[in-house]
Amino acid sequence: AYQFNPRWQVTLGIENLLDLRYRPYSSGIAAAGRNVIVGLRAGF
Repeated sequence: AYQFNPRWQVTLGIENLLDLRYRPYSSGIAAAGRNVIVGLRAGF
């Protein structure tokens, strides 16, 4: 997370960074490919 100031914070997450094909435990469906998640948190 990166905090711009006491009120604003940005987070970044990456799922399946290597873009591998796999199935989560007990699931018959393959997981999604590479995903990037960006979040912004603001306090008032």
